Amino acid sequence: MPGMRIQEAAAIATQKSVKVLHYTIGRTPDERLSWKPCGTARSALEVAAECALVTGIWAEILETGTCPPHEVYFQIFSRIDAISTREQVVLTLEEETSRLVSVLRGISDERLEENLTVFWGESGPILYWLHWVAIHNSYHLGQISYIQRLYGDTVD
Repeated sequence: MPGMRIQEAAAIATQKSVKVLHYTIGRTPDERLSWKPCGTARSALEVAAECALVTGIWAEILETGTCPPHEVYFQIFSRIDAISTREQVVLTLEEETSRLVSVLRGISDERLEENLTVFWGESGPILYWLHWVAIHNSYHLGQISYIQRLYGDTVD
């Protein structure tokens, strides 16, 4: 769409990535949601839960323009186990995505050039980070699809 703000494009990309996450988790059989290919791997449900939690923390990061330190950021992973059903992961994805989309749409054009440094040391204007959750979700969609392939789901 001509004249679309980058904030809106990021909101749409984020919503699309979650729509595909919903589809992918939705077609995972109940008995395979918590299946892991090995002891150190994550299940499809755990990967989707991470996406939901990361979406929430990025809503905060983009709203405030500051990233918490590494140890604070990674505290979200301690909450993955609390999201233990398909319904919980879908609800959390919906809630956190709604919050992030609202934040994305509310970022003023003036804020796009504000610098944001993340805990791993990378720095760039907020503009650079608007699509971060959509990228993160897409990465994890690949993991979930590979988990499905490992348990024998070969339907694309």
